[in-house]
Amino acid sequence: MAILADWLWQRGGIDPISAAMRNALSFHAGEEKGPMVLSAISSPCTKVCKMDERTGLCLGCGRTLAEIGAWGTMSEDERRRVMAGLSQRRVEAVRRLAMAQQQQQ
Repeated sequence: MAILADWLWQRGGIDPISAAMRNALSFHAGEEKGPMVLSAISSPCTKVCKMDERTGLCLGCGRTLAEIGAWGTMSEDERRRVMAGLSQRRVEAVRRLAMAQQQQQ
C-alpha cells in the first residue's frame, strides 16, 4: 500500500512528515487517479482523557495507558479487537469497584 505523503512528495507536493502521520494518511491508489480514499485510524476516544487511578482505565474511552500509547502503531484488526472489548471491560471495572467498596463497609 502506498503512503499519501510519499505520493505527494514524489509529485512535488508537501514536505516529508513524521512516520506516524504518513502511516495515518495511508491510501488506496486508483489506476491513474492517485489517492482516492484516505484511511482514518478508528478510535474510541471521546476527548475525555482522564485516567481512573483505581481501574487504570481512561474514563472517556476505557483504554489503558499502554493501549492509548500504542494505538497509532496497532493494526486496524488489533484496534477493532480492543474496541470490541471496551464495554465489557468497563462493566467489569465498575463491578470490581462496587465489590471492593462493599468489602470496605
